[in-house]
Amino acid sequence: ARAVHGSDIVFMIGGDFDSWIAGEGGRRAARPVRICFHEAFTDSLIELGATFNPHFWLDPLFAGKMGERIGLALIGLDPAHRHYYEERIAAFEARVDSLHSEVARRIAATGVKAFVSYHPAWTYFARRYGLVEVGVVERYPEQEPSPRWVADLIREIERRKVKLMIVEETSDPGVIKGLVADTGVEVIVLDPVGNPDDPGRDDYFDLINHNVGVIERAARHD
Repeated sequence: ARAVHGSDIVFMIGGDFDSWIAGEGGRRAARPVRICFHEAFTDSLIELGATFNPHFWLDPLFAGKMGERIGLALIGLDPAHRHYYEERIAAFEARVDSLHSEVARRIAATGVKAFVSYHPAWTYFARRYGLVEVGVVERYPEQEPSPRWVADLIREIERRKVKLMIVEETSDPGVIKGLVADTGVEVIVLDPVGNPDDPGRDDYFDLINHNVGVIERAARHD
């Protein structure tokens, strides 16, 4: 909170994801400037309960737009270096376009068409690359699924012949074990946020490539 209060600019996903930041610095404070990324995607956000699914950064093309917003905001604070920021925006967007093309090729080559997930973090990624998220275990953050919800999900997995389940390191192993026992789905662990201490996941491009690699290995085991 002290770091936010003393910053010139804060970048936020928006909505309930990081709403605690909105109260930092005082309601009438001129600083920090707050940039909410979700405002750039109003027409493309996926509903989740009474709000929107905030995991849009896992769609590389959305990430490219987020990079552009970061650059433009920095130009607003530091106009003397506009040319530098514009160059960095262009370079980042070019890398994102290349990443998107490569991910599209690799996902198509896996033959994976559908999956279920523990947490709806991969909905935007799925939409971008033509995958179907058949269902999720945890519809809302930190809300345990009801027995009826799990039973309905099992029936849908069996009906759609889904073979892959995406979980995260923090997912409830008990629920996962039960679903595996009842359906035989293969479980893979994907990382939606990265890890600054892991060289294989410490920047956005490495993170996406890491996750695509996990999907590729699962597809080879099929």
